[in-house]
Amino acid sequence: MSEQLILPLSLRDDATFANFLATDEIRAQAKNLLASDQPGDNHLVFLWGPQGAGVSHLAQAVCHAYACALKPVQFLPLAELGSFEGESVLDGLDQFPLVCVEDLQVIGGNPRWEQPLFNLYNKMVARGNLLVLTADCPPTRLPFHLQDLVSRFSSGITFHFSAYSDVEKRDILRFRAAGLGIEMTEDVANYLLSRCPRHLEELMLVLKRLDVASLEAKRRITIPFIREMLGW
Repeated sequence: MSEQLILPLSLRDDATFANFLATDEIRAQAKNLLASDQPGDNHLVFLWGPQGAGVSHLAQAVCHAYACALKPVQFLPLAELGSFEGESVLDGLDQFPLVCVEDLQVIGGNPRWEQPLFNLYNKMVARGNLLVLTADCPPTRLPFHLQDLVSRFSSGITFHFSAYSDVEKRDILRFRAAGLGIEMTEDVANYLLSRCPRHLEELMLVLKRLDVASLEAKRRITIPFIREMLGW
């Protein structure tokens, strides 16, 4: 058996339930289920959608919630861990009340990961623990060679998050601004959306940059202020 790796828990501080605006019914259902203290018989939740659709945020939010409740969790971003042996990463993790495996598409078709993932799933279910999985496609489209793995990952509750519309991005931008104590008008939000990259994570980085600049300058975030700070 491979020696188990010691893995750091790398969560974004802002990826919490309180900081997540559920813009549609599917996202609201996923948020309510994952935020529940009593998940019931749900031992597998599969979240999938394009990058920037809120999949990673919700996966990390449930990790934060468990950690705050003093329940041990393990968060595995496969974009960082996919080059390791699956057995060395996953062995023994079934003891955690929650394990979140992010970006399954990274290791799709990799035999070093398929059997260890299958074993982890079976052990998590046997213990009654929760396994949260994310990918950019549904389980049936992941290029796994182990068909039993596809069937297991298809057996849980699946949520598909579509890409955010511009209106939803504007609402999220204003929601996140309000969380920072910023009163952002629709005109200011629309101005930002029309000029900065449309990817939501990049929008949030611009918002943080403006927040710091406004605090230092002791000025409100207005269109003239944005033009001055960002050269737009």
